[in-house]
Amino acid sequence: GFADRRDVLRRYLEFLQQGRNDRFAYDQSFKVSVRRLSREFEDYLDALQKKPDETHIVFPVTPVPELQVREIVGDEVELALAELALFSGRFPMARFLFDGLKGSELAGGRAWSGFADAIRMSEDGQFIAVNEAPVADDLESLYEQAIAVSPQDYQLYLDFGQFYDASLSDCQ
Repeated sequence: GFADRRDVLRRYLEFLQQGRNDRFAYDQSFKVSVRRLSREFEDYLDALQKKPDETHIVFPVTPVPELQVREIVGDEVELALAELALFSGRFPMARFLFDGLKGSELAGGRAWSGFADAIRMSEDGQFIAVNEAPVADDLESLYEQAIAVSPQDYQLYLDFGQFYDASLSDCQ
């Protein structure tokens, strides 16, 4: 027979869902080398191929739900593209897209904080110092505007805090 590793796999997936990296999750869950686990899996597949008539379902497979189609609402695509541009290092494009989302009900305050984030990002993907931001852009007021537009959005407070953290010199 073969080892039933379903519980181990569940534990592995739980670690991943907690945000742990895959190596940590593997080491904490499986307790066997990757090579050994791979060999066990290959042996299992070989055994299934050699005796297809004896194959039985060990556990039921959860049916995959049908895809749901829905209408795109408002500025969903623009907001997703703006976030994608920001996280992929295309800061001028992110700045342009977030600027166009100012006043959008869907984007809310994120349009303002995203715009400020795009300004703060340098070409190498690191936040620039506050005093290096373009003079025409008052970053602090952009973050304040974001919070004024969507005071219930905790992420905007975190963005503002990150701005202040980056602007501190010598922890003052």
